[in-house]
Amino acid sequence: FTQAHLEKFQGDENPLFTKPWQQYFFYFTTCVSSLASILGVIRFFKEGPVRFLPQTGALNGVLTLKFILTFFSSLFNGLAKILLLILLLYFSLGLLPGRTIPCALAQCFQLLHSQ
Repeated sequence: FTQAHLEKFQGDENPLFTKPWQQYFFYFTTCVSSLASILGVIRFFKEGPVRFLPQTGALNGVLTLKFILTFFSSLFNGLAKILLLILLLYFSLGLLPGRTIPCALAQCFQLLHSQ
C-alpha cells in the first residue's frame, strides 16, 4: 500500500521503521499487549463483582473448560473487531475493489423508484 502523494518525499520506504527488526518488534509488542488485555478482561470475569468463572480447579480455575472457552470467545471477538476495522478502512480508502455502501444504497433507491 503506497500513498501516491507522499512518494516524492519518502519513496518506497516506510518512515516508521528504519531497521527491519523494528517492524517485527512492533508486531510482537502489539500481540503481547492485545493478549494481556484479553487476559485482563478474563480476570475481571473471574475475580470481578460478577463472577461467573470458577474459582476452583486446576491453577485456581484457569485450566477449566469455562475459562478456556471464555478466553477464546474474547480472543475471537477482539480479532473480529480488528478485522472489521481493517476492512472498513481499506474499503473506505478504495484500496479493495468492491461495492461501497453509498453505491449499494443508490442502486436500491433506483430499483424502488423504477417499479
